[in-house]
Amino acid sequence: MDDVLNGIIGRANIICWYLFFFFFKQKTAYEIYQCDWSSDVCSSDLEALAIPFSVKPFLVRGLDYYTSIVFEVSGPSLGAQDTVAGGGRYDTLIEELGGPDLGASGFSIGLERLLLGLAGSEIPDPIPPLGSLYLVTVSPEAFRSNFVLLSTLRREGFSAIMDYQGRSMKAQMREANRRGVDYVLIRGEDEMANGGVKLKNMKNGEERFVLEEEVSEKLKD
Repeated sequence: MDDVLNGIIGRANIICWYLFFFFFKQKTAYEIYQCDWSSDVCSSDLEALAIPFSVKPFLVRGLDYYTSIVFEVSGPSLGAQDTVAGGGRYDTLIEELGGPDLGASGFSIGLERLLLGLAGSEIPDPIPPLGSLYLVTVSPEAFRSNFVLLSTLRREGFSAIMDYQGRSMKAQMREANRRGVDYVLIRGEDEMANGGVKLKNMKNGEERFVLEEEVSEKLKD
């Protein structure tokens, strides 16, 4: 039984990877419920990542605990029933269930529709990551640039993560060290002004400035 469950979990992980690879590469349609300022923030982030989307003010999800934005991911080959994944924010749900007052977001994936959408498609096998990275954001102005670079590096095969909590540089470096990443990419006001990042090798401590368009190449050296 354990072998069967492990096999199912492993296949589910691969399927999720296929979802983000296939549908994001195949002109995924994002549908966003525009209800307040946060939809503009979300829209600008999608635009920065060059991910196509459409805003639908009357998009409805079936559960009543959503607050603010809801979204759906659709597959262009599935016809009328084309929703593959959907979710949104539910900022009051944790407190309503007896927990602390914390914001939350999430999504679910329809595996059957995902498999239908992938039928007949040539999909590469997942490959081991090229290296592990942590992007450190020193100034608020650098967040968007790091967010876009994070997505770019992930698509090129790197295992990359960044901070979303606005923590100090020291706290972010501590987290990068705890995770044992290969490299840290640091971006603050100086790096923004010069169009790049400070690249730190976490194995030997070496640091150097690298232009953003050369980051991937330098990491592969």
